[in-house]
Amino acid sequence: MEEGSSFWNVRVMLRALLCASVSSLVLNFFLVGFDSLYGFGSLGALGALTFGSFFGSGTASYHIWELPIFLVLGVFGGLLGASFNALNVPLTRWRMRCVGPRGFPRFLEVLAVTACISTAVFLVPLCFGMCYVTDVSDSGKAGTPFISCDPDRGGSPSFADTLGLFVTPSEDSIKVLFHDPTKLHNGLLAVFGALYFIVACWTYGLGVPSGLFVPSLLIGSVMGRVVGQLVQPMARGGGIASPGTYALIGAAASLAGMARITISVVVILVESTGNIQCALPLLFTVTVSKWVGDLFNEGIYDIHIGLKSVPLLPAFPEQHMDISRAADVMVRNLVVFNRVEKLQSLLDALEGCPHNGFPVVQPGTQQLCGMVSRDVLLHCLVQGQAVPGLFQAGLAVERNDPTTPGGLLPYLRPRPKVSEEPNWPSMEEVKAALGSPEAMGSQYLDLGPYVNSAAFVVREEATLRRAYCLFRTMGLRHLPVVGKDNCLRGLITRHELILATHDTRSA
Repeated sequence: MEEGSSFWNVRVMLRALLCASVSSLVLNFFLVGFDSLYGFGSLGALGALTFGSFFGSGTASYHIWELPIFLVLGVFGGLLGASFNALNVPLTRWRMRCVGPRGFPRFLEVLAVTACISTAVFLVPLCFGMCYVTDVSDSGKAGTPFISCDPDRGGSPSFADTLGLFVTPSEDSIKVLFHDPTKLHNGLLAVFGALYFIVACWTYGLGVPSGLFVPSLLIGSVMGRVVGQLVQPMARGGGIASPGTYALIGAAASLAGMARITISVVVILVESTGNIQCALPLLFTVTVSKWVGDLFNEGIYDIHIGLKSVPLLPAFPEQHMDISRAADVMVRNLVVFNRVEKLQSLLDALEGCPHNGFPVVQPGTQQLCGMVSRDVLLHCLVQGQAVPGLFQAGLAVERNDPTTPGGLLPYLRPRPKVSEEPNWPSMEEVKAALGSPEAMGSQYLDLGPYVNSAAFVVREEATLRRAYCLFRTMGLRHLPVVGKDNCLRGLITRHELILATHDTRSA
């Protein structure tokens, strides 16, 4: 979340951490409760996602000369992730254009894809003709079935062990690739990885909760396991890390290459395997994988955010923003209020546009006084009749003390929340409080006490990069653009910055 959000602060981090901790505790409580070895109350025995511990299995050590091999796995993971993302883009566009977000066609697509995948999983191993299955039983290894092959008909133990991956849940297959000391068949592993790559690319964006985390880990685990088994015979005396460690490194490289997340991948894999010793090679690998993938395209999450037109600002501004000005992208046709405004004008503006922020200027000079939000205006209008002297008939513009008579309106008193709607009065409540148009036609409201006079502003000749960084880092919704005389020239919102970013990428 911290790598994907456009605005992140300590308060959001603490709330996200609290929610994640509580959900993990509740999930762990029920997972342990329904487990035959523990029972309710034995917290900490299981986890929501675990791939088995590397401690005590002799698979956690590696040598310094293996780091270049891990970096090569990072390069492969970046290329694999870039290919995955490039193939998924036209498929997603076709799905959005022809299938739609919901309805019966989307249901039919799920049935068709499920039938194709089920058929391929059973037919692809048969194409090799190397195993005549005589028995399928529980092997006791991470839930993987033990498949017996007839040796008189070309069966081999490595082929039989690898064949079980085709009929094993993905999480259990990852555990086998991480911890099984048996040598697996490299050819069938490559076929399994290629098939799963196609399946994962096909199902990502399907109308089912397919996800990307476990499939990308499984694809990378296969890649790392194959590399580890190829490197192992080349080492003298077998002084290298086990193929399971290579599978762990490959899993991190694949996920980082597809999603382009780094720190989270390392933390998740270290916690789910307990292999803190591999934290350094994992960090090196995911960094290289992200760098290689970024040479070709964006991460899969960023790509789908763009395809769905989600208004999320990228972490860094585009290069062209150094030579563009804030005046080049600002909106000039604005809904602007004078510091002293008629009630009817305020009501008409609030009814006629959905904006949540409005610039307030001095009449005549058009100098910016600040910004006023929609909820403040609604509270002023709905409670103004209860404050004597707040609404004035023929209120003078030259008024020097905007706080008298009547004082400040206590609009900050919280209203009780009874639904998920915004916590401000509705237009019906405002009209009922103001009365007839004839009654408020000659009444004015001084917005001076309720304007945010210290709002962030940017000069019209400032670079677009400066406006972009100010907008994103401060979590703004509106950024007024002023001239040298502090007169309002325009306004920049998230919409304008998104358009400026997308226009450059599509050019």
